Amino acid sequence: MGFLSKKLFRKEILLKHFNTLFSLKKWQLILGTFIAAEFFTFVLNSIQSFLWWDYWSFELILIGTIDALFIVSILAPLVITLTSQTAKYAEYRRKAEEDAKAQAELSEGEKKFRLYLENSVDVVTVVDANGYIIYESPSSKKNFGYEPADLIGRSAFEFIHPDDIKTVLDLFTRAVKKPYSENSIELRFLKKNGEWANVRVSGKNMITDPIIKGIVLNVFDITERIKIETQLKKSIAEKDTLMKEIHHRVKNNFMTVSSLLFLQSELVNEPKVTEIFLECQNRIRSMALIHEKLYQSETISEIDVYSYVQRLVSYIQSSYITGSTQVIINLEIDESIKLEPEKAISMGLILNELLSNIFKYAFQGKESGTVGIVLLKKADKYFLIVKDNGIGLPEGFNISTSNSLGFKLVEMMTAQMNGKLSISGKNGSEFRIEFPS
Repeated sequence: MGFLSKKLFRKEILLKHFNTLFSLKKWQLILGTFIAAEFFTFVLNSIQSFLWWDYWSFELILIGTIDALFIVSILAPLVITLTSQTAKYAEYRRKAEEDAKAQAELSEGEKKFRLYLENSVDVVTVVDANGYIIYESPSSKKNFGYEPADLIGRSAFEFIHPDDIKTVLDLFTRAVKKPYSENSIELRFLKKNGEWANVRVSGKNMITDPIIKGIVLNVFDITERIKIETQLKKSIAEKDTLMKEIHHRVKNNFMTVSSLLFLQSELVNEPKVTEIFLECQNRIRSMALIHEKLYQSETISEIDVYSYVQRLVSYIQSSYITGSTQVIINLEIDESIKLEPEKAISMGLILNELLSNIFKYAFQGKESGTVGIVLLKKADKYFLIVKDNGIGLPEGFNISTSNSLGFKLVEMMTAQMNGKLSISGKNGSEFRIEFPS
């Protein structure tokens, strides 16, 4: 151990003993002084007793004790005062050293803070509790044309667009009352050349911070982003309008074809041929309804299934229900379900074929009947169920071997949706289709 290390070690030991002494209470100091005085008087009187009389004298020891009490009565207040003053001085020195260290740390922190700000690409502004600018980073010159000296001392609200000022003031008033709160807002900022820049301001209330003592604002110029967004919105709106117009024209074309088929069917006296024309009309109508819904909806990417099925069922029912047979249609459809056009067309064609078959054959010879249509979603799957309480399906019915074009379309559309079809012919008929969302 070197000389310097030994010196530091002895200093630490000494400070440790001093700190122990300073932490003693008054009665402990008095008792310690008394014991020390008693010990020394005992030793001195004992030596004197043997030197003078060659024996140990009890009376001399008693006199030494009295002397010790007398010494303590004089020294104790001095020891207590000295210890107290020394402790106060040590505490003062400790606090002074801590304050000096804290001040040095603050100064170093402020230097680093300013260094970061001076080299920031984005604009950094610090305002006081009244909104006056107390610091402005040099990057304001590049971004908005202002030198920092042009802005410092001025109110930040001078540069905010009149239409934005109320919103900004309300947010600023709330933020000032909440230390270390964070907020952000988009507004228009006046540049030196008189143009308005769209900016996003993110702020943090650091008024109580001993270094910053203000609200730090990070200002990002988003003018170009806003221009791009505006152009994209305009482009999307134009495309939506165009797509809606396309759907409208497709719907009209479908309806024209349907009308031509109707007119052609009027010229045919063969019932079987007329029925084929009607089936074709209904298929076209089911697809035309999809395009009508897309034209009327706010979005061209989804179909409101509930209203679509309502319209489709009503049309098919009016096409087939004749005579005195009363058919009740029960719809159990989750109104929140929306399908993309491709799936909606497939589902519409399936419903058209199944309902047409039900209306033509299920209630022959019956005065009334019930048809149920269920569409619900569980997890990531949809379930479409079409059922009736009619005469049911023929024994041994197999949709795959059926000669009906309608049933073949049902199979094809189910496969197109990656679905699974199951059929039951007891107590009427039930078609259950499960397909992924």
